[in-house]
Amino acid sequence: MRHQVGAPELFFFEDDGTTPNSVLPVLIYKRAFSSAVPDLTAVMENCFSRNKWTNNWRDIVLAQDHYHSTTHEVLGISEGAVTLKLGGLQGREMEFFAGDVIVIPAGVAHSATTEKTDYLVVGGYPFNLSWDMIYCEPDKYKEAVSRISNLRLPISDPINGTKGYLTTYWTV
Repeated sequence: MRHQVGAPELFFFEDDGTTPNSVLPVLIYKRAFSSAVPDLTAVMENCFSRNKWTNNWRDIVLAQDHYHSTTHEVLGISEGAVTLKLGGLQGREMEFFAGDVIVIPAGVAHSATTEKTDYLVVGGYPFNLSWDMIYCEPDKYKEAVSRISNLRLPISDPINGTKGYLTTYWTV
């Protein structure tokens, strides 16, 4: 089953000297999938994998601000609801519900601010890359910025594939 969704909302977060964030926008696809779909977790995981966003995992999002410098990341909310903070100290809190998908460029800090853990996220990465974990530590900033600057852009959107919005909005 192919899945096509409309244009995402775009959010930009500036480098604050501790968190690189990105010149690329965070892509937010609200209601990308129906929350009524049986086994939404597997449906999201299959869609991401089919569109070359692999190395998938199922879990919750850490409550501590962190970012990845070795890969970009897709998060699909497959059960429940969660409030995420995107962008680090100067960032923004947003609510997400089952069926929503967030595509996070490398360097953009994110954390869960929801106390409850009764939600589930499906994560994935382009090119089957592995992630590192940087907790917005100033002493890791310079090296992280260097790694991020050398990352390839994904060749496909995790939902809409090679003709998806990511390939339009993520250009440098």
